[in-house]
Amino acid sequence: MYFYILPGPFRLGFGITGNHERTAKDYTGAWGGIAEFKYLFEGPTPHIKRLEKIIKDMHQDMLWTVDDWETEWLNNNWTAENLLEFVKDLIAERHLRVVQIK
Repeated sequence: MYFYILPGPFRLGFGITGNHERTAKDYTGAWGGIAEFKYLFEGPTPHIKRLEKIIKDMHQDMLWTVDDWETEWLNNNWTAENLLEFVKDLIAERHLRVVQIK
């Protein structure tokens, strides 16, 4: 499974997927422009899901919401590099078996 960091046209996004190529194409189709994951991590499904949950739990106040829908877009001024460093720290601190592949 994969965890990705995606600079979007309006804000920074993140998420998990079993097929990163298909997911990138889905974003491209929705945006009308090429979507490319800036950073990509791979690991066992439980570790990738845990990583995403930790981010959502720790930074719930930073998630962009539309009506009552909590998205996987950050509503702050973080760059992809800020999120990358945060993710790397989480992986090390929580001993997650997740490796950066891009």
